[in-house]
Amino acid sequence: LWDSSFTRPITQIVTLAFIIFPLTLVRKFDSLKFTSFIAVAFILVFAVVVLVYGFMAATGYEGSEIRKGSVNVWPDGVKVLTSIPIMTFAFLCHQNTFPIYREMQSPSPKRMGTVAHFSVGVCSFVYLYSGIFGYIITKDDTESDLFKNFDFSGSTINIVMDVVSVGFGLAIIFSYPVVVWEARRNIQHLVFGDAEFSFRRYVFLNASIVIVTGTIGVAAKQIETVLGIVGSTGSPMMIYALPPLLFLEARKFMNPAELQETSADARGAYALLIFGVVLIPLCVVLWALGLAGVL
Repeated sequence: LWDSSFTRPITQIVTLAFIIFPLTLVRKFDSLKFTSFIAVAFILVFAVVVLVYGFMAATGYEGSEIRKGSVNVWPDGVKVLTSIPIMTFAFLCHQNTFPIYREMQSPSPKRMGTVAHFSVGVCSFVYLYSGIFGYIITKDDTESDLFKNFDFSGSTINIVMDVVSVGFGLAIIFSYPVVVWEARRNIQHLVFGDAEFSFRRYVFLNASIVIVTGTIGVAAKQIETVLGIVGSTGSPMMIYALPPLLFLEARKFMNPAELQETSADARGAYALLIFGVVLIPLCVVLWALGLAGVL
């Protein structure tokens, strides 16, 4: 029933209208901490399940439901290059830096750096072991959608993953308003400047963002298509290009002593900028080739 051409878009539209859109109307960013906590909890449950079943498969635990096949340490061919855009997207969270910084107690660049390093470290760890153990379970049958890898009909793992997949979906739903928050704020500032708050304008901006992104989400048949194009353009721009550009621009206002202290950082910024400039067209080409089935 879920895979039918009618039920899925209707479910998505109802979710957008009655769950996601009301959550985007919350006026205090701090209020989203409760739904964000639930989202993180669901994701952690998913990570733990993958870890447990993956460890069972890796150790040959009797009764563990795993697929037959060999483990290839290095992928064959160049198709693996199509994963670069998605891997780039996986670490894109820079747009949430500003609202988080504003909500911190005694905010400072040092404290924000600690939060950023800890967050990226946790994500890297979860991505790494989820990918490794998820692959160990399914081996040659591994699919890009990790949940499809746990389709063991009539097995315990299939029942568990059905429950976990619902929780993971709720995590995505509860994460959406956090992403919308800064996007709405930036659009409002660019279009309306420092105009006084207007509830009508507030609702209009939220509705516009939800409608546009929701239309893309309903129309896209494969999430890899959307993640690929975002990971090919916006992600490397925000991760590798804009930060060094902002840093180099800030150096124009530094005194000679500060310029001397940051000379090594400036060289690193130029290197990162060049990497980003090269990576963007490369990722676009890889995404297009993967979409066309060439890779």
